[in-house]
Amino acid sequence: MTLVTAIREAFAPLVGLKLSIARDAGSMKVFHFGDLRPHPHGGTMGEFALHVQCPWRLTTVERIITGSGDFSIPLCGENAEGQSSEGEAAVSVQDARLLDLFGKYDPQTDSFENISEVLCAQSVEADVYGGVRIGLSGGFSLELMPAGSDDDPIGETWRLFRPFGVHYIFRPRGRLDREG
Repeated sequence: MTLVTAIREAFAPLVGLKLSIARDAGSMKVFHFGDLRPHPHGGTMGEFALHVQCPWRLTTVERIITGSGDFSIPLCGENAEGQSSEGEAAVSVQDARLLDLFGKYDPQTDSFENISEVLCAQSVEADVYGGVRIGLSGGFSLELMPAGSDDDPIGETWRLFRPFGVHYIFRPRGRLDREG
């Protein structure tokens, strides 16, 4: 099986599920797909989690809505109606745009929650570099773009998994591992 086929098969179960959560875990972006439920250790989780440690972006056919490059860009005049966990205005361009798109920020879970009727996974494309494009309803896409030639055999670029289930891990050397 080719790498592209393996990646498409790993992501295929997302089709039909809503992109329900976006949150940060340190410098990693975390997206959850599917219905939300309580996590046994507190907070919430979806049916699938996607941990992203490479460049990523949310797009339409006309523009980039937000992406990894917006994480540290302060709002500087953007209209930010979101709230941080301290109750202050959202602190980055990424926060403000995720709030606009998802519709809700939950300070208890430090998550943007999708309360809209869009952002359901409709298709998956992959490339030989571990890149993934998830076509979402409403004309949106979530794109993962591994961008380094890092030779670290144990690092990871992205990880897709069912919480407490099988993990698919794309590593910098262009290898897709399955664990669990």
